[in-house]
Amino acid sequence: MRHKGIIALVVAALLLGVGLGFFLTGGQPFNKLVNERKPIVEVEPVQSRVDNNTQVIYEREYQQCGHVVISEFPNAIELIGKTVDEIRQLYNEQNGYMVKIEGNTITLRQLVGDWCPQDYEKTRIKEYQGRLAVYKGPDAAHDELLRVTTIRIDVLPGEIVAAIRNGQYEFANEAMLNDALDSLDEYM
Repeated sequence: MRHKGIIALVVAALLLGVGLGFFLTGGQPFNKLVNERKPIVEVEPVQSRVDNNTQVIYEREYQQCGHVVISEFPNAIELIGKTVDEIRQLYNEQNGYMVKIEGNTITLRQLVGDWCPQDYEKTRIKEYQGRLAVYKGPDAAHDELLRVTTIRIDVLPGEIVAAIRNGQYEFANEAMLNDALDSLDEYM
């Protein structure tokens, strides 16, 4: 009988210990505490690097005319081996760049506060001191005089004179302008 009393006392002490432990942990199971451990060292995911198979697209957006010119990136070799974060540090918004990543393609977009090269090639015929003159530049307000022809404006038909004065004699390049001048030579 004495053994039964000791066994009952040991069982009661054991149950009291388990109950007290459960109470002190706030009712959470012990295995949950083990699973909630945080790693001591934080592991960062490995960033992929640019290689020869990475496509680099270079877009230049000209703010004066709004045109976007897409071409090969002239410094593509310098990007090989760099991470996206390293590229964003080199080509950042303060330098006029925006970097966009889609799959295995990197797009570098540069904002240029000027006219595009195509607009600089535009030519137009305007009046200069009573004669036809050839101007070159992005628009009528930002062009420069190239040459003055021998064609006097007063010998041209009225509708042609009005079109020239309204800025309608604008051409994509000098070759097209010269064709127009050849046809206007007939009025000399």
